[in-house]
Amino acid sequence: MEADAQARTSHPENGKIRVASCQFPVSADIRANFHWIKEQLIEAKLKKADIVHFPECALSGYPGDDIQSLEDLNWDELHRKAGLVILLPPTDLYKINCR
Repeated sequence: MEADAQARTSHPENGKIRVASCQFPVSADIRANFHWIKEQLIEAKLKKADIVHFPECALSGYPGDDIQSLEDLNWDELHRKAGLVILLPPTDLYKINCR
């Protein structure tokens, strides 16, 4: 696994990896948040990031701030969007359904 990770790194000659830490105006709108996440994943890929980091509530919004109550959360939409993992290998953008 370690050798495989090193083979895919942006800088294999020195073992360094490029990390993209992403921010955007998170809201209670799961679809809008998902759109931001997809756009930033594409940008990270174009900038040759090996790892892309998002805040812990980037998809759902923050309870108590963006969402008044967990009862207000669109659980079905969250489940549909959270069941998808997007991998960015050096050559392509892949989507994998986690269910």
